[in-house]
Amino acid sequence: MQYLVSSRFRGALLGAALGEILGANYQNRIDAKLSTCWLEVEQWGFASVNQIGWGQLAIDTLDRLVQNQPVLAQDAILNQFETEPPLAGWAIATLPIALFHHDDPDKLRFHLEQAIGKLPASASALGALIVGYTLSLALREQFHPHSLIPRLQTDLEIKSHHPRLAHQLNQVQTWMAQTVGITAVKSLLRDNPVDPVDDLTPIALALYSFLSTPTEARLSILRAIQLQYQPPVTGAIAGALSGAYRSFTGLPLNWRRGLGQFSSAFPLSQLWSLPSEADLLHYADRLWAVWSGAANPADWLQHPHFHTITASPHLIRPC
Repeated sequence: MQYLVSSRFRGALLGAALGEILGANYQNRIDAKLSTCWLEVEQWGFASVNQIGWGQLAIDTLDRLVQNQPVLAQDAILNQFETEPPLAGWAIATLPIALFHHDDPDKLRFHLEQAIGKLPASASALGALIVGYTLSLALREQFHPHSLIPRLQTDLEIKSHHPRLAHQLNQVQTWMAQTVGITAVKSLLRDNPVDPVDDLTPIALALYSFLSTPTEARLSILRAIQLQYQPPVTGAIAGALSGAYRSFTGLPLNWRRGLGQFSSAFPLSQLWSLPSEADLLHYADRLWAVWSGAANPADWLQHPHFHTITASPHLIRPC
């Protein structure tokens, strides 16, 4: 089933936000030894989160793309964290780049390298490229769940750049074929610790969670978070993939309602620097409008039928 590109842009950003917020709250409850009843996830999963979020960096990246400004380099962003951030988080920070250049995989790789670092030296760039390439396939209607891992391995030459991640992705393919459940995967994670220096495990786990149920965003995001491996990052990546594939309409409505019930400390304002879901969707529309080639995106988005007059990508035309 095909979805509007604008709805996929919205879905990717909102899915990432929902996944990161839910993952952060889940991590906080684990640390505080509080119960996590999944039947009541809307009540506890979208509360206030007092920490730096990758979503803030994603919004900054989006702003710079829309304004045609250089995207921040890796060192400049790292200064915002008190400790060394997880490498897989770069896939969230560069999500707008993946969306903006989804129609041209070569440009996608180039701009990710410019924002993060040259491949294969930068493991974080490789993780972002894997997520970006998967998004690209989904938005270009070339995504096939059972053949995604082999295609990633071949097209991105992952084994030569990151042998451990290549092995993890092969594990994901095996888990899918054998329908391995969460309990078994968590046990394997405990028995096979990974060096944090080049740890891209959240990328593999997010792909496992997404590919297991690609048409059910709620299950994909919950599975990613329940694996208890960097829940905010893994949840955000699974949410971005699910939202891009199933579009904005495929995300759980009751989760979105859960976001709005904590009006005194809205979690989006803490992790994504935005006051409301409407603002996040507006950012997604701005990115889509610039990608579409609108000469004046602000005016174009106010047109009552703007979704019916999309130009060719990157070709500037009057509104």
